[in-house]
Amino acid sequence: MTHKTKDCVERPRKKGAKVTGKDIKPDEYIRDINLTFEAKRDRWNGYVPEMYDDVVKEYEDYEEARRKEQEENLEKGGRFGDDEFKESEFN
Repeated sequence: MTHKTKDCVERPRKKGAKVTGKDIKPDEYIRDINLTFEAKRDRWNGYVPEMYDDVVKEYEDYEEARRKEQEENLEKGGRFGDDEFKESEFN
């Protein structure tokens, strides 16, 4: 068995499958992968750059929305991110 009872993802049964004979799950399949010394310690193993493109796109959208908000705020005569800023408070 590949895991202990407390680490099991399946819900515990009221009566065990051994007793009832119902829905006995197959054993987990363990792949035997022969990796070299370097491959075992490779930090970038399994990295897919296409998945990171989504993160970059989301960040660019956020930056574009922030830039538009700043431009609108400057047109109103305010400062960056301060809608209720008043210069008279500091004079």
